Amino acid sequence: VNYGGRNGHPNAEASGDHADWFRAVLDCLAADWLPTRLDPCIDFVQKGLYDKLRLIGLQVADEFRTPDGRPITFREIVNPLDPFAGRTFYLGTRSGEWFLRVYEKGLEGWKRPPGGGSPPDAVRDLVRIEGEIKPKKPDARRRAALAAPAELFGVSGVLRVFAERALSMNVEPIRLRERRQSNRDRALRAMGYQYQRHLGDLLRDLGGDLEAFGREIARLAALEAVERDMTG
Repeated sequence: VNYGGRNGHPNAEASGDHADWFRAVLDCLAADWLPTRLDPCIDFVQKGLYDKLRLIGLQVADEFRTPDGRPITFREIVNPLDPFAGRTFYLGTRSGEWFLRVYEKGLEGWKRPPGGGSPPDAVRDLVRIEGEIKPKKPDARRRAALAAPAELFGVSGVLRVFAERALSMNVEPIRLRERRQSNRDRALRAMGYQYQRHLGDLLRDLGGDLEAFGREIARLAALEAVERDMTG
């Protein structure tokens, strides 16, 4: 998760196990924030997986067509002089609303020992499948923010079919321009926006502990309900 801006504006970033916590903090402190890019990814370790995924990618690219009738863009980066440089293939275009990247993640950070040698199997066979979703309009960004990572593979037919064939994922098609917020989601976002200063103060008072934050919110809500019952 990367939040903020460039050119001197504050910028904060969290990855790995910290990303979910950071996202929750943003929801409390800046309830009106909207994602401009979402990158759902899945890692696998399996011998020969990259070659299998490459074949699926070629098949999917050939089956789907652009508005002018051409196959979906398939591009691959390979260094034929270095078999351990790591290979990458792409489906779609970087300027579009979606993009797929598949690469040999283990080889990306592997450094060859001074005396030469080859990487261990766990490094050689680590492959990452990564989507890149860039909703253009505010409404689409709000809907994308509500989607689970796996659901984001359903924003286009290309991503959905690739996920079904490569990962056996039964991804439901979703359209960012048509998906509607539930009344509960809408109410919770409005509540978070209205009371974001108080919620942020409470979270800071609890040292950023989200579990304690949730328990305290539940305690205060229960206390308010009891008091209203007694006075009502």
